Amino acid sequence: MMNKVHKINDLGGPLKEYLGPRRELIDYETKYLTSVGENYGSLMLAVILKIKNKETNAEEHVNVIAKMCPLSDILKKAFNVNVTVKKEIVIYTKFFEILKQFLKDHEVDDRFDFFAKYFGSRINSHPNADIVDDDAVIILENLKYSGYETVDRMKGFDYETSILILKTLALFHGAVLAYKLLNPEKFKTIFMPHLDAAQNMEEIFPEEINRKMISHIINSVSKENETVKDLLPKLKEILETQSKESNHPLPPNEPYGVVSHNDLWVNNIMVKFDEGKPSSVKLVDFQIYSYASLARDLIFFLMTSMELNIMKSHYDEFINTYQQTLVNLLRKFGCDVSKFSLQNLYEEIAYVMNHSELFHVLLMFKPIFAERGMIKDMAEFDMDSFTEYEGTDLYRNRITETIVFAKSKGWL
Repeated sequence: MMNKVHKINDLGGPLKEYLGPRRELIDYETKYLTSVGENYGSLMLAVILKIKNKETNAEEHVNVIAKMCPLSDILKKAFNVNVTVKKEIVIYTKFFEILKQFLKDHEVDDRFDFFAKYFGSRINSHPNADIVDDDAVIILENLKYSGYETVDRMKGFDYETSILILKTLALFHGAVLAYKLLNPEKFKTIFMPHLDAAQNMEEIFPEEINRKMISHIINSVSKENETVKDLLPKLKEILETQSKESNHPLPPNEPYGVVSHNDLWVNNIMVKFDEGKPSSVKLVDFQIYSYASLARDLIFFLMTSMELNIMKSHYDEFINTYQQTLVNLLRKFGCDVSKFSLQNLYEEIAYVMNHSELFHVLLMFKPIFAERGMIKDMAEFDMDSFTEYEGTDLYRNRITETIVFAKSKGWL
């Protein structure tokens, strides 16, 4: 009997199509994939499948991950699991398959492989029920066994890796854009029904919690920096406005609407290195995607997921790399690229920073730069302990430096 830190009921059920008629699951082993506090939206298990060939009796071990609902009732509600689990299944079983075939049909040879292999899923253990329960599971390739790794969230990505990630993001966004531009009716009927916001932000961050979070952000800013000190009243006003707008996000300026990941930071990006050089990128955790401006993923990644000095020194180059990759892909499909100029992209970035992403970025700095082990047990997670957590020096410095940078770009 293989070791199991967490039992998965009837694991063979969601693997039925993968196993086929000639193979059967005879056992499995589980262990926790991530450290406590490294993933909030799911219970993540590393699973070794022991599979037997019924005809030859040969056995093989296959390494996968199992994504299950978070253990905390608060997190289940916050991540709206009845919606997010279904959304993630749809993106693997429907969207990615449609987009891969779309590239093939147009003889576009760019590698559309920035996501993990899908093995199977279920939303519950009852065949005729449509409600997600604790038996829900999504089974995906364990990318670590394919050579992919995450980097230290406290540090972020280096220059070379950031360039590769931006090109990968532009491929994702560009494929969606091309499909939307060339097949507007199909996009409306196939994609849009699944692209509503996954979370009810008013339930996750009610007004009282928002006030606490904004107050904490303001109090975390270095008061020794006179420039920042003078900006605090305006910053508070902007954050209060954006926190309210996050409950009812504005639609994207067209044609910039895409399938937006909405949570693209260090822990949701895995990289393969060959002799120390980044060679391939995988994006993970497609739980809360929605129809939103491509600038949201772009700026959120830049502001949260790389070494601060690298981001500031190469900001314009990073934007240019993304824009050029996006436009080059759209041209391969024969799309009109006149509206996707570099200047228009800068204006779209300013738009999202002025309406949602400054609050989003500053809010997410707390979990991104939280001390390891700050959350002792995700099953006992509560919002009060999270909002009251003071944060690290790195967290406070990052907030201060980001406000200075935002001012320099005209976002404040």
